[in-house]
Amino acid sequence: MAELVGEKFNDYKGVAVIFPRNKNTSSSYPGPPEGLRKRIAYANNKNSNFFLSLHCNAGGGGF
Repeated sequence: MAELVGEKFNDYKGVAVIFPRNKNTSSSYPGPPEGLRKRIAYANNKNSNFFLSLHCNAGGGGF
């Protein structure tokens, strides 16, 4: 889902999408709240103007 959102944002001129995590790093990333802090720090170090964090929790929930 994040890749699809990134593709849509890349349609805009002057927008660069950067993914701090991917399917190869997600299991090695620290859990909350440290993992989120690391992603925010990554975005800040890239001088980002916008930070979007998408979450999909595992568990018995539904739509």
